Amino acid sequence: MTPERRAYLISWGSGIVALLLIWGTFPFFRASLPDPLATHWSSSNLPNGSQGHLMFLGFASGLVIIQFIIVLCLNLYSASAKAAGEENAIDSRFVTSFSLGWATFAASVYFSLIYVNHGLNHWSEAGSPLPGVLTALAASIAAATLGWFLGVAANRKAVDPAEAFPLEAGERLTWSGSISSVWLPVVVAISLISSIVLVYASLGFTLAAHLIFVSLLPVLAFGTLILGSVSVSVGKVGVVIRFGVVGWPRWVIPLDDIEQASAQERHGSEVGGWGFRFYSGGKAVMLRSGQCLVLQRKGSLGEVTISIDDAQTAASTISTLQQAPQNS
Repeated sequence: MTPERRAYLISWGSGIVALLLIWGTFPFFRASLPDPLATHWSSSNLPNGSQGHLMFLGFASGLVIIQFIIVLCLNLYSASAKAAGEENAIDSRFVTSFSLGWATFAASVYFSLIYVNHGLNHWSEAGSPLPGVLTALAASIAAATLGWFLGVAANRKAVDPAEAFPLEAGERLTWSGSISSVWLPVVVAISLISSIVLVYASLGFTLAAHLIFVSLLPVLAFGTLILGSVSVSVGKVGVVIRFGVVGWPRWVIPLDDIEQASAQERHGSEVGGWGFRFYSGGKAVMLRSGQCLVLQRKGSLGEVTISIDDAQTAASTISTLQQAPQNS
């Protein structure tokens, strides 16, 4: 397993596990908890603030969402720095250490609040949360230390441009390939459906909830259709990227805009995630990790990363067409 993949799995996986623990265990505790429950204490360790069950779950989940946002920003910064030629922009040990530590802290805070509220008739009867907070800090420090040792720093070596094929006069050269993903549209669908459920849970069956539901349906349909597959073709017009089963939308990158084409091993953590990604170093179409076609574009256009099989042949085809007279 590459250092980038390990950091990616730990940074996102730890947060997902924390969310599963929060949402998966709460139904078992709910009957023995007051509603609302104590979530804030004064300087004298007396409860002076409370939250309803749904708000409490939102608070606990929000702690994990903060982790996701920070990890996403770190990924974007790292990808931007690598695109600019910088090495060791962010040590992967820092990413894994922060992620494991924060996810452990979020889950520990959740369980400590459950503990001080368990079995009470009213939230004002809750005891001091100090032991739970200290336990959460100790657990997060231990997890962060473990994350530091699990992370491994790595440098990305410079990649030479792909070699051109020998091409006789009058010959034409093209290349095409495609890749499909089952899990990515499923994840999009589950995420949007979960959002719809949360909207109805918080707003009820109101007009506002119905409007949000109707507005999310096209996004759900469009996201699942275009993220299911990607096809790429290389010819004299350039690199043509087609999304979805109908090949639309379409993105054309002219040969004249490409300074260098190469095949590289890339992972979603290097470009900020999966799907169609924007980052300051360029754009990416990532349906899976592994071999990718990487196009370094001229000027300030930035790079384009496309996860595709047989990327080496695609890169060599681009180099050949660029060297051929009038790109023919």
